[in-house]
Amino acid sequence: MRIKKLFRSRNYFPTGVGGRLTFLVVAPIVLFTMLASAAYYQSHKKDSAARAALFASNIATISDLYTQFGDEHLDDLRTLARDNFDIDVKFIPDVKIGTSEIPQQVRVLFLSSVRRQLNRRLDQPFSIVANERSNQVRVEIQHPSGVLSMQTTLRAVFSRTIYRFGYWIFGAAAVFLIIVIPLAKRQARSIQNLTQALKLVEQGKDISGLEFTGPDQIRAAGRDLIATFAAIQRNLNERAQMLSSISHDLRTPLTRMKLQLEFAEDKSMQLALLTEVDEMEKLTDAYLTFAKSSARGDFEGTDVAALVKTTVRKMNKGNYDITIKSPTKLMADVMPDSMGRAISNLIANAIRYSEKKIQITLKKAGGKFEFTIEDNGHGIPAESRDDVLKPFSRLERSRNHATGGFGLGLAIVNEVVGNHRGKISLGDSKTLGGLKVKLELPLEQS
Repeated sequence: MRIKKLFRSRNYFPTGVGGRLTFLVVAPIVLFTMLASAAYYQSHKKDSAARAALFASNIATISDLYTQFGDEHLDDLRTLARDNFDIDVKFIPDVKIGTSEIPQQVRVLFLSSVRRQLNRRLDQPFSIVANERSNQVRVEIQHPSGVLSMQTTLRAVFSRTIYRFGYWIFGAAAVFLIIVIPLAKRQARSIQNLTQALKLVEQGKDISGLEFTGPDQIRAAGRDLIATFAAIQRNLNERAQMLSSISHDLRTPLTRMKLQLEFAEDKSMQLALLTEVDEMEKLTDAYLTFAKSSARGDFEGTDVAALVKTTVRKMNKGNYDITIKSPTKLMADVMPDSMGRAISNLIANAIRYSEKKIQITLKKAGGKFEFTIEDNGHGIPAESRDDVLKPFSRLERSRNHATGGFGLGLAIVNEVVGNHRGKISLGDSKTLGGLKVKLELPLEQS
């Protein structure tokens, strides 16, 4: 398994769009440059070997002719070498090899190849020196009466085209990369802008004024994103407005009904109807609260620790054992009203269904903060945990709202957490044995 992970391409390739586009541009250029250079080097190596063999053969021929005819025909040998091999020959009597005045610059590949060829063809001691600046190469061969010195131009035995090829191939690749890499980054920037717009949508911020650049597909995707966001925002606003309007419209007849019931003569009927009217008012308030939870507000730097402690003090009016484990201060970007409403709902839910023992934990976890509330009640069955996060979903199946509530408490919490780009999870409390609700939300909404 570890071996498979080791050879996964994503472990070595860039993860960002800009990095991958640059890689797709740079990799073929680098590969082509390496292959072309390797191919040309092999060709150059063969050509250099052939030049070295021919040069060594000419040197050996001149040395053999001098050995055979000596100083008597030295002038003829010079003329022959100059006209046929472009080599200047002179004989220096009574000296040893290695006394040349040419400063040596060793060209390892060239000299080693020529030296091997001379070793095969010459029986006498010799030396070879080269100087690139003066464009000379000299071979000195030791003879009994002195040194036979032969000098020619460097290009006769070494091709400089490998330098020119290197300058052109690497120079062209560098120029191409200088032009292409900024273009690739520019294309990647358009995709990054689209990603940033998606983040703004996730945060509920308006993107109608954004302009998208880049390829036609990116521009089209940006326009579609703006249109989709506008449609979603319109639907959310219409839903919230509808719930708010219905709730407000219900308040007027409910208030009128309560006033009329106050003058009813049948006290038993009056009490029963007033109870129903109170329940309808509570339901109306619940609808309003749910509508407010759907609406997005502005994020503000808020001390969540202080918000939790203040909410607990307000709500713990009974004899409940509520323990809070929290840092002195925990700053995060939240919508204060919405977050306070979510915390209130969770505390109210724990108070309602617990056996008067509740534990609240607040802590940082990397770039997030975690809010956990546990109680010692009966908990929620695992198969029902997803359902209770939906609006108007209740575990208590009767129509009695006094025992089962309206099914909006955890739904509101879920809505608020979603607006904060967070996550909610329900489980069993190992500490207290009841329900455990855990909220994970980012510290910064950027």
